[in-house]
Amino acid sequence: MSRSIFIFLPLVIISLSSVQANASPQKAKPQSTSSSSRSSSSSRPSSSSISSSPSGSATNTSGPSYQERLKADKEALYQQGKNLSDQKNYQAALAVFEDANRKYPSDASILNMLAFCQRKSGRTDEAITNYHKALALQPHFPEAREYLGEAYIQAALKEIETLKSYGPDATEELGDVTKEFKEAAEAL
Repeated sequence: MSRSIFIFLPLVIISLSSVQANASPQKAKPQSTSSSSRSSSSSRPSSSSISSSPSGSATNTSGPSYQERLKADKEALYQQGKNLSDQKNYQAALAVFEDANRKYPSDASILNMLAFCQRKSGRTDEAITNYHKALALQPHFPEAREYLGEAYIQAALKEIETLKSYGPDATEELGDVTKEFKEAAEAL
């Protein structure tokens, strides 16, 4: 013999202030409560924030959905980091974009700005890696392509400075890379 257990969880209690016996059936609307009677610290939605869907189940309409909150959080982090970057405070912006990237690792715009701040902070190799990640997610991303090109130029200039520091041992190599750089510039 099998036994079934039924559990009834009341989702919504709707009070109707007036019902006419001869009236045609209508959908019941929840009564609103005054904002002063609700506790702002309550984690349960008020009766005014719950409505019945056509299937009869309750839906919460009190605020933004989870996806909307995530999007707002991502946009706020991006804007915070962008503002710091615009002020040339790359270290602080870098911390914001690193946090944003931990939360949203598949966002090409966040990766692009993370790489930008890394590049501006002298971390060119990491920047190049992150520009490539951003472009893998969003291949048609002109800003990331521009910044990647700038990162390669920055990396090339760094290598030229290293060759110069070798003195006479690297004279030929320095001449070769300088020639290549000039030819590339002329091709533009």
